[in-house]
Amino acid sequence: MRSPNPGSSVNFAKSCRHCCIGRSRVTIQAFNTGSSNTDISEINAESVQEAIARFTTPIVQDGRTIPPFISSPEWDWTIHCVDSTPSTNTALWQLLQDNQIQDNQIQDNQTQNCIPGCPPVLIARTQTKGKGQWSRQWVSPPGGLYLSAVLPFSIPVHAQPILTLATACGIATVLKAAGCPVDLKWPNDLVVGGKKLGGILIESRLRGDRLSQGIIGIGMNWINPTPDTGISLHALLETQPVANIRTLSDVAALVLLGIQAGIMHWQTHGSEAIAQAYNQVLVNTQQWIPLPSDDDKQHPKRLRQIIGVDSRGHLIVRAPIREGDAVTDMTFAPGTIAIGYGQH
Repeated sequence: MRSPNPGSSVNFAKSCRHCCIGRSRVTIQAFNTGSSNTDISEINAESVQEAIARFTTPIVQDGRTIPPFISSPEWDWTIHCVDSTPSTNTALWQLLQDNQIQDNQIQDNQTQNCIPGCPPVLIARTQTKGKGQWSRQWVSPPGGLYLSAVLPFSIPVHAQPILTLATACGIATVLKAAGCPVDLKWPNDLVVGGKKLGGILIESRLRGDRLSQGIIGIGMNWINPTPDTGISLHALLETQPVANIRTLSDVAALVLLGIQAGIMHWQTHGSEAIAQAYNQVLVNTQQWIPLPSDDDKQHPKRLRQIIGVDSRGHLIVRAPIREGDAVTDMTFAPGTIAIGYGQH
C-alpha cells in the first residue's frame, strides 16, 4: 500500500499552520490549551464550543493579525452531549422525529446551496450499538469520539457518495493542518500509517429525488483501546506531539470544522474539485485488489489496480495492461466492494 505525496501545500510558520483543500485555504493557529492537568477525555458542549472559538478567532501576534481557521459564513453548531446511547446516528434521528431538536435547514432554492443555520450535533461518551459500514458494529468504549451531525441542507440522491468524500477529505485536511499525518482509505476511513483512526457513516431520508435529511456520523479513536488494525490519535500524538490537539473536545472541534470545510469546498468548487483533493490523500492509489472477472471462468478473480476516484465518488480500477491491449477501467460505487486492511 502506497501513500501518495499530498498535493495540498502545508506551510509551517512560527505561529500558524496553513493547508489547502484544493484552492480553498484554511488556517489553524497555535494556541495554549492550558494546564496539563486537563482531563483529556472529558467532553461537553461548552468545551467543544470553546475549542471551536479558539480555532476560529483571529489572533494578533508580533503586530500582525493571523486569520481565523474558517472564515465566514460559519456554521453555528448546536451541540448536545450525552453519557451513553446505543448509536449517536440513531439517537439523533429519534430526536428529530420527536421534534425535540430542529434540523435548522436553510436553503437557497435557486442554487440549492446551503445557507448555514444552526445544525444540531450529538456527542456521546460511549455507544452500546455503534454502527459502521457494511452494517458492522463500531465498538465504542469510553475515550473515543462518537459524534453525529445533521446535514444542514438537502442534496440530490446521486450526490451522497461525493458528500461522503467531501466530508472525509475535509476532516483529513484539517487534521493534516493540525500536524496529524492522516490519509484516507476509500471510501470513508481515516487512516494513519495504514491503520484505522476513524470512520464516517452517512445516513439519509428521501423526498422524491433528493435527500431531504441527512446525518453524518463520525467515530474516531482518541484514548480508547483499538484492535491491531486500528490506531488511537492520542497514542500517535505521544510520539508526534501537536500543540493544537490536547483534549477530546479539541478533536471534536476539528472534526466539525473539517465537515464544514469539506462541504463548503464542494459547494463552491464542485465534485471534480473534491475528487482531485480526495485523490491527493487516498492511500489506495496503485494498490492491487482481487475483483471478480466475468470473462474468466477458471480464474473468477483477477488483480486490478486502483487508479483513484471519479467525480461521482466511485472507485476507478484498471486491469493489467498487456502489449497491444487497450486500457480497461472499471468503476465501483461505495458499498459494492470492500477493501480490507493489509491488502497491497
